[in-house]
Amino acid sequence: MKNHHTAVYRLILAAFLALGAHASFAAPPAERFFTGGDYWITHFNISRHTDGIPIPPVTPEDKALQRARTGYFLGWRGKVRFSAPDSTGAGAITLLEDMPEHRHMVDQTYCTDCGLVTGAAAGLTFNYALGANNRIIITDPIYGDINNGVLSPDHNFIAIVNTGGGRDTGRDLSMGVKVGTAQTMAGLYASNGLGVDLSFPTSSIVADRLRFSQNPAWVNFGAAFSQYEMEGAFELRDPALTTYVETHDTQNYFTPPAGLPVVLTTSPDGTYENLGDGGFWLALAPNGNVGIMANGINDIDPRWSDATRAQHHVGYGLFLRQEAAGTHNIRTVAGDYVVVMRDASFRDGVHNMAVFHGDFSLDGRGAASWSLTKVSDMGVITSEVGTGTYTVSAQCFGATTEDPLTRFAYSDPVCSGGQLLDVIELRTPTEVLAKFFIGDGANVLTLFHPGTFDPADPRVGHDHTFGHAVRLGRHARGWKRGPARP
Repeated sequence: MKNHHTAVYRLILAAFLALGAHASFAAPPAERFFTGGDYWITHFNISRHTDGIPIPPVTPEDKALQRARTGYFLGWRGKVRFSAPDSTGAGAITLLEDMPEHRHMVDQTYCTDCGLVTGAAAGLTFNYALGANNRIIITDPIYGDINNGVLSPDHNFIAIVNTGGGRDTGRDLSMGVKVGTAQTMAGLYASNGLGVDLSFPTSSIVADRLRFSQNPAWVNFGAAFSQYEMEGAFELRDPALTTYVETHDTQNYFTPPAGLPVVLTTSPDGTYENLGDGGFWLALAPNGNVGIMANGINDIDPRWSDATRAQHHVGYGLFLRQEAAGTHNIRTVAGDYVVVMRDASFRDGVHNMAVFHGDFSLDGRGAASWSLTKVSDMGVITSEVGTGTYTVSAQCFGATTEDPLTRFAYSDPVCSGGQLLDVIELRTPTEVLAKFFIGDGANVLTLFHPGTFDPADPRVGHDHTFGHAVRLGRHARGWKRGPARP
């Protein structure tokens, strides 16, 4: 769901005149021209085996082999430096430190480097091209991978998806924040995450359990720390076999991810790391509005492992600082955005993967439109263009027990024991397509499909739509001022 630029001013002016002088619109986001800088990066690559298997896989044996050889690769603490772009918007990206990765496959017979490894070595370089309104294309000169994405208007956040040209087409969504300083996270943050658990009997290198989940959540940092998380997941018993057993469900959690403390203060480089339990890493943008996280940075999660089995977890996500419920309405979120997102759905024995990137517009009066390019991990490229409506409201997130039937209604205005969050709801005449948590200033949104977490929805636990909408910058070129006006 992507965007555009100068004509927006005319549209805003026309809308302002049409609605009257008392209408209030979103304040233009703070922005400066991009001059490069250092960023922390995390990514989560999901690679299903395709060699010698029909596309799509047809027989139960094909599907079992593909599940067996699917890999889950988490990278974090990648520190990269963007050079200043030249007059055409071109520049280079250099990896300043080795990026660690946590890698596992369902059947590790096929894995020569599973466990904790160096995923990319310091000195690796990429090329980038910065286009209109902070859109960015990053290319890998070695493997040929092409990534499409966007920088936030203040350049503190970047999100990209792998869209073709190399080995990771349709398999990865990466996030980054500008390197920050020591600060303490305080107040309310919304969160959205994606991850997998693989459990191996100690006598086997083939997992007998796989659980893949998405987890929208909120965390209230401070003296009265509180947290709530919805999970939608599918679980496979004996995933490498044709006789695998599938279940799918949703539930609630009230304890934070392993390693997330009640008081989180970053180090002088803007990061926090805790190696307890499964391990947790976070990098916080300089203004504290966006944080990226990786969990499962230890090889084995000791909470669920013993002498009979070893469990591995890999996952990632982001935090968005929240403003007071009721701050936002259909006008404050109006504007043009770039969406980068991924879909990881499980249907008929196949874990399908795809990424999306494109334009998404909210007109300030409740109408939405989008034009997306979808790239599957099989290299199939399609377009998804549509229109719909949107609303903005303070919605209640909370529950009394882990049972999803005890969740509070989204429409509960009191939300005692839960938390009210401003949410964009995107609709067609027949369904709610997505909910978006709104970051401070509405420059970064994160989205999920509500059906994944609805026990009455046939898609519960099956569909995992994870991604972000980033408001476009206001300039035709994000790296160079035009000549001064006379």
